[in-house]
Amino acid sequence: MSTPGEHTEEQIVGYDAREHWLTTENWTEERKQSFLYRLNVLKPLSIDRRVWPTIFEAEQRPIPTQRSGFQDCWSDFSSLQSAVTQAFQEEPMRAWRMIAITLILGNYCQGDDVPWSSRLPPTYPNQRSASWVFLGYDVGDQWMLSVLSNCGFLPGLDDVPKLRNEWGGRLNQFHLFQHLDDAIAFKGFSDDRLRADQAPCFVFGLWIVK
Repeated sequence: MSTPGEHTEEQIVGYDAREHWLTTENWTEERKQSFLYRLNVLKPLSIDRRVWPTIFEAEQRPIPTQRSGFQDCWSDFSSLQSAVTQAFQEEPMRAWRMIAITLILGNYCQGDDVPWSSRLPPTYPNQRSASWVFLGYDVGDQWMLSVLSNCGFLPGLDDVPKLRNEWGGRLNQFHLFQHLDDAIAFKGFSDDRLRADQAPCFVFGLWIVK
């Protein structure tokens, strides 16, 4: 019998530049209690820019018009680098990190009817480098809304203490899964919990590009 993490493949969804100075200062206690499975995190990071803003949004700059890619991502890393450099030269910005988002496909989602092969444009580069730093796995819907950190608990329906007890210990300091099998298990849980809205969900990898 195969385990959940076997027979998977990874595809680059795109790139982005995300702010690198906020901690939890933009998370009120109410927001933490409403969205997070683990409360004592250094900072929630995510594929979802509503959780982890781009440097342009964080600095209240317009999104560069040359951005092109799936959803809010950049398909071409060099174009992203040029846009960030230009924005900084126009007016200095605070710290940021260049990141890549990858999509994990395979047996765990083979029954989900989402045509990723025709939806994702080519990326440049199109292969993950050994120098990239792994941040963790996020779980989101096909539009990259994170069901791990941007899908609030349902009052009267979700047993929040029980859910935190079940999933919180599997999350790292960035509120991301460190292990693929845990992320795949959370995908199954989320598909059932959110079957009327966000399902099917998928596992995404989050990386710092170096």
